Amino acid sequence: MRPERTEFVDPANAPLFGTVVERVFLGDEWLFKIATPLGELVITRRNAGHDEPHAGAAVHLAWANEHLRVLARNGVPFMVLTVWAALQRQDPATQRTAQSLGARSATVFRRAVLPQAMPGVLPGSLIVFSLSASAFATPQGRRVKVVAMTVYDEILNMLNWPLGAAIAVTLLVAVLVMMIAWNSLVERGFAGVIQ
Repeated sequence: MRPERTEFVDPANAPLFGTVVERVFLGDEWLFKIATPLGELVITRRNAGHDEPHAGAAVHLAWANEHLRVLARNGVPFMVLTVWAALQRQDPATQRTAQSLGARSATVFRRAVLPQAMPGVLPGSLIVFSLSASAFATPQGRRVKVVAMTVYDEILNMLNWPLGAAIAVTLLVAVLVMMIAWNSLVERGFAGVIQ
């Protein structure tokens, strides 16, 4: 995991909070592993001579507009594994044949590799989309409402079970419609490849 550069800030201005799991001093900077509601983040900070948080300390991070990057980072393994499985089934002779017929690398990728990888791209993108659509935590904390958080609040905090259930079913239906539409679009575009 690549370390991110961010600053610790006052709790009132903190879009993301967490707990220091581990800290390591690397010459002129600190490396922190921080457990957040989004998962573990690794961040670096320049050593400015301040008293740095110790393991177990609660920290608040200046983390602006990072929701999509964190969601993407959490979804990458699902996408990589499905695409990798599809690429393992490819026949390397197809690529060599296209190159021997004079196709450039971009053409080989677009016409030989990508169509054969689509059986992995389709399920991977559907898995990542469904996980991201139902994400519970956001870097902005409670200030930004997501559907999963709204369902949680309605059912457990407000005890409004009918509204919470209605919102959850609406999310489920919306995700299913998007998944069916994406599935049919991809299958239509790569009709002979996906069976």
